[in-house]
This record gives sequence, structure tokens and C-alpha cells, in this order.
Amino acid sequence: MEQKDLMALYEKIIENYYGTILVLDKKGKVVYANENVVQNTKGITYQELLNSNMEDLVRRGFWQHSPSLRALRLGKPVTEYLEGNVRHPLMTTSIPVYDGSGALEYVIAYSQGMNYVDDMLRKLSEERNRLDNIISFTNTLSGNGQIVAESRAMKELFSILKTVSYSSSTILILGESGTGKEVVARYIHKNSSRRDRLFLPINCAVFPPELIEAELFGYERGAFTGASREGKTGLFELANGGTLFLDEIGELPLSVQSKLLRVLENGEIRKIGGSTIKAIDARIIAATNRNLLDMVKKNQFREDLYYRLNVIPVSLPPLRERREDIFPLCCHFLNELNAKYGKRKQLDGSVRQLLEGYPWPGNVREVRNVIERLFVITPFESITASDIPQVLLQNGPSEEARQEEREAPPADLPWEGLYQKKYREAMREFERLYLARALERSGGNVTEAAKRIQLSRSMFYHKLQNKTPGPPRKS
Repeated sequence: MEQKDLMALYEKIIENYYGTILVLDKKGKVVYANENVVQNTKGITYQELLNSNMEDLVRRGFWQHSPSLRALRLGKPVTEYLEGNVRHPLMTTSIPVYDGSGALEYVIAYSQGMNYVDDMLRKLSEERNRLDNIISFTNTLSGNGQIVAESRAMKELFSILKTVSYSSSTILILGESGTGKEVVARYIHKNSSRRDRLFLPINCAVFPPELIEAELFGYERGAFTGASREGKTGLFELANGGTLFLDEIGELPLSVQSKLLRVLENGEIRKIGGSTIKAIDARIIAATNRNLLDMVKKNQFREDLYYRLNVIPVSLPPLRERREDIFPLCCHFLNELNAKYGKRKQLDGSVRQLLEGYPWPGNVREVRNVIERLFVITPFESITASDIPQVLLQNGPSEEARQEEREAPPADLPWEGLYQKKYREAMREFERLYLARALERSGGNVTEAAKRIQLSRSMFYHKLQNKTPGPPRKS
């Protein structure tokens, strides 16, 4: 493009700018103004404006004051609200321009009408509210986060978690599948200073190894074959200011582990195919049901990453080690279903010993599934012991797990507690424990449990409910 054509293009760009542009020289004289300046200023022509001194124009009342003169005196940018003999009040930013030797040469003032600025502020506020609503909705997607903890171990655990939640330290949650690791992560987030920002959970095991890096870090347009033309924002960037929960962290490929280590150490990410590094401030909570130290020894997990994740380790006990939580969890999930479907179903007192005697290999997740199944298939408001065994059998452990239970040595019965009771009461208590243990050893299979202790199935049911069948009626 020739010089004259280039200059003509520059003039078109400036004249079509949505706002005013005014230029002062180092003496405060107006050397350039686009047409919008004249159109927005009452009682002045372009010829009168050009080559006039700004101080003189202010004295004549065209403007109440001059941000441009202030920028000229201070030698730094100035942004101010501007009124005077104008059709629309302006928000003006005046920027000093220096020559090659460092001497101030010009001041360029860019202005926008306040109606335009107000409209932009309104749109920004609407966008901020929209994002806040998205964050609030996302943070409640997996329930109200109510914690059910009646056992001493869980109460002590959540007391500790409330203490450490305020910090931004990385937390590693360890526990079997289904123990509620995401619930714990949400509890930490909701008790932290980031509670009003996004909680973003991601299961590292559900993404193929070649895609997990793109999901976490994002990519620039055209970074690889099949990439979106617009590029992609990664989950680290989306969670900036909030909390990113990385479940099943042990499934991350080694190539991605090294990039995660950089995030934890420097708080920096770089998109795939990108050349710029961006600082992010997302708290990382990781979780796994695998033994990461064993994986380190087998060169399946980076040792430096393990120690960087394991700043605050949290170990969640399986449900079989905190049986006091089983029945309250059952009631909690049943109440959630009642509220959802407008029902009033409840658990009969006779089911508690069955539920607490079952090993729950699937932990809290299995409790939720069993209660939902009972809720759906039980036609009456009261769920009794006769409704329980078959459901537990359908949801029960594998044959290998049952075999391990059968071969395991029996736990000691509370003999001292029984000795302190009267004979009949102690015998009823012993029978209850004996039947519950038999049911547990049989993986919840009532027929198998009854066969093992040489009782009929009907007698086993009656004894579970502390009832003994009477003599048959005469016809």
C-alpha cells in the first residue's frame, strides 16, 4: 500500500472511531480533533477548535476542566469524568506520547459518552451476575453437600477439615471407591475463602490419555488435528479463583503429571500449541482409591508430584469401619427421595440391624443405590426387614469377596456387655448378633445364611425380627 493510501486509511479509522479523539502538542495547543469532538461540543467550529490553546477553551467554558492538560503536567495517563458545554458527558482518558529521546511530544485524549460507558457497565454487571449464577448452580449440582457423620472417626475428621479448609494448600483425599471423596472435597471448598467461586470436579479416569491434557490445560486453535477452530479453555483456567477437584488422580498419564507438577509449583499453565504462559490461582484437591506410594515404586506415578499433592493427606475410612454412620445415611438418602417425590416412606426399626450388619463393599454409593431401590420397589410407606435381604443380595459383593468374608475369622462378640444383662435379654442380644453375623458372612443372602446355621428361611426371618413362630393353626 502506498503512503498516501495508508494515510487515507488511517484517517478513515480515526474518523469512524466510536468516540472522540483530540490531540494536544507539548504547549497545550489542539493539533488534531476528529469530527465527533465538534459534534459533541456546543457552539464551536472545527476551525475555531484547531490550533486553540486548551487552557483558553476551558476558560471560555467549553469544558469544565481538561484531563489532557493534567496529563501534560503530570506526564502520565489521566482518566476523568468530563462535563461542560457538551451534548453528552464524557469519560476521557488522556495519554502522554514521548519522542525517541524521551521528551513529551503529544497528549492524546480518547473519550466515550457516559451513556455508552453506562451501557457497558450494565452489560458487565449482567455478565458478572450470569457467571455468579452459573457458579452457584454448578456448586449445587451434586446435592446440598449435607454431611452425615455420627461416628467418632468422621466427626473428628470433619473437625480437622474445617480447620485446614481456610488455606490454599493442596489436599490429597484417600479412600475406597464410594466412600464420599467428592462430598469431602465440596465440604472443604464450602468452608474456604473460595466458597463463592467455582468448584469444578473432574474424574481423570473417564478421559482417554490423549485427551486429558487438552481438557486440563486447553489448546490454541489448530493445535492438533481435530481441534476446535476456536481453540479451547482448559479446566485449570475455568477454575481460576476457585477449586479444581481431580478425582482418580492415579489415572493421570506420566506426561500430564509433569505439567500438573508445574501448576502446583509455579501456578502457571500453557495451552497446547500456545507460546504464552498464564498465571492461575486454583486450589487443587486430589483424590484416589489407589496406593500412590506403590505406584511411585513401580514408576507409574511421579515421586515429586506425589509429595507435592500430599501436603495435607485425608484418609476416609470405609463404611464397614464406621457402622454408626450406616443407618443415619440410609435415613438421609430416604428423606432426600421423599422430598423429591412427595412421599413419606420410612425405615422400620427392624431393618437397622440388617443394614448395620451388611459389609457395604460399595460404601456410601452402595447405600444410596440400595435405598433408592427399596424406595422404588416397596409399595408401602414402611420399609421392613422382609424387604431388605433380596435387595442386598442383588447389590451384594462378588463371589470372591463373599469367599473372603466366609474364610475370615469371626469377630469377638461383646461378652462383657452380655454378662451385665439378664439371661433372657442376653440371649436375645446374642441371637441378634449371631444372626446378623451369619447374614454378613453370607453376603446378605438369607437362604445361604439360614442353611449355614441350619434354620429354615422363614424361621431366620422371624428371628431377625425377634419373633418366634407359634404352633400352626388348626384348620
